[in-house]
Amino acid sequence: MRSRKEFTMRPSPSVVFLAIFVLLAAPAAPQVITGTILGNISDPSSGAVAGAKVTARNIGTNVSSKATTGSSGEYTLTYLPTGMYEVTIEAPGFKAFRQTNINLGVDSNFELIPSLPWEA
Repeated sequence: MRSRKEFTMRPSPSVVFLAIFVLLAAPAAPQVITGTILGNISDPSSGAVAGAKVTARNIGTNVSSKATTGSSGEYTLTYLPTGMYEVTIEAPGFKAFRQTNINLGVDSNFELIPSLPWEA
């Protein structure tokens, strides 16, 4: 009787290398580990406060991010690392505003819409 040879297929080393390269080079799903603080600032008569300086300070790291309100009083502070924040808002002719203990989580938006009182 003749012996029967069995053939096993083995991928070539270049195919294995290519497969590993493709798997490692594929982009991972993006991880959003930041949040956003946004809002509109108005005066006591509900008018927009343009040009107000908005500062968000991370209480844990003491790093601050700043924005200036647009013509309709809007502001956005994006890509803020998660953590506890203090936000201060200052504009000429108005009393300063401060909000503390803002807990900014992963991929979260915190909307802060204060009305600034007139300066006496």
